[in-house]
Amino acid sequence: MDALFCGKNLSLKYQLGDVQVDALKDLHFSIEAGKFTCLAGASGSGKSTLLNLLGLVEPMQSGQLIYRGRSIADLSESEMNHIRRFEIGFVFQSFYLIDVLTAEENVEYFLARQGRSVDLRRQQARAALDWVGLAEHRSKRPNQMSGGQRQRVAIARALAKEPKVVLADEPTANLDSKTGADVLALLLRLCRERGCSVVMASHDSQAIGLADCVIRLRDGQTVKES
Repeated sequence: MDALFCGKNLSLKYQLGDVQVDALKDLHFSIEAGKFTCLAGASGSGKSTLLNLLGLVEPMQSGQLIYRGRSIADLSESEMNHIRRFEIGFVFQSFYLIDVLTAEENVEYFLARQGRSVDLRRQQARAALDWVGLAEHRSKRPNQMSGGQRQRVAIARALAKEPKVVLADEPTANLDSKTGADVLALLLRLCRERGCSVVMASHDSQAIGLADCVIRLRDGQTVKES
């Protein structure tokens, strides 16, 4: 299986008041395409920072990050914008849905940024909501839905883009155990049925148990890759 991401000597620092924090320190890792990969570790271990680097949200500082055979350092801003817009889907702990939009409109919103027609956007949004089991809720706004339903909308939003990879940052953290298990099952289906790579940052034992590969982090360093 081809590598989706490779990290070599990857390091990142940030300033916290007068203190310089080593968020990531000399990471080496490989993430295979088409797999469910879990970045595991306690809060502050560097999981979210690494996920932001993989999503091309956090700028590179030191080391090398390779995405689908190309070094991120060699990509223009236009190329990175294209990858963010078309190839990467994001699912967050806090959902980040737009309160005044319906579920369907939330899913459509990012499709509009891809330049797709209104009819195609609506068709893809409805198909994605149906896939996550929310067809009958597509006209509801976020404040009319449960936390689990809102997270399903967020997954549908990522899915509708038809991405190469979905990056999920603690997507079960704000959910009860049963709802969290349902969300994990959806992400696993996305990987198995759609061939979409899933990289999830989590300390959830259920997620770690389901993953094809686990990359364990502690204090910004790779402790173990299995």
